[in-house]
Amino acid sequence: MSRRLLRLEMPVFPDRRMFRLHDATVDPDGPGSPVPPDGALISVTREQMWVASLQEIVSVQLLLEEWDSAPPPFGERWEDEAKAVLYLRGAVSIDMGSAGKAVDHLKLAGGVGDYVVRVF
Repeated sequence: MSRRLLRLEMPVFPDRRMFRLHDATVDPDGPGSPVPPDGALISVTREQMWVASLQEIVSVQLLLEEWDSAPPPFGERWEDEAKAVLYLRGAVSIDMGSAGKAVDHLKLAGGVGDYVVRVF
């Protein structure tokens, strides 16, 4: 049975209809950054992800969860869904561009390694 190790729920203000989730040690504007998603929900490189949103001035609700294994099936169906694998060194940051960081360095219970990220 899967156990939830971490849950964070908060508003995020997308900058130009996007926000980024990335390894806390990575410069999100540095070399190797993903290109902004164009017509897709996400754009990914090994250590970071752009997430597209239909909102720009209005906040979106971010729910970030860490599980010790695959979580149980989620009951709702969403119009758009994407999945990727990110390599994280034990902490994650969420960057809102010109609005600043929503989360600077959230420590993950799973430590260093690959994390499956699902976006709905």
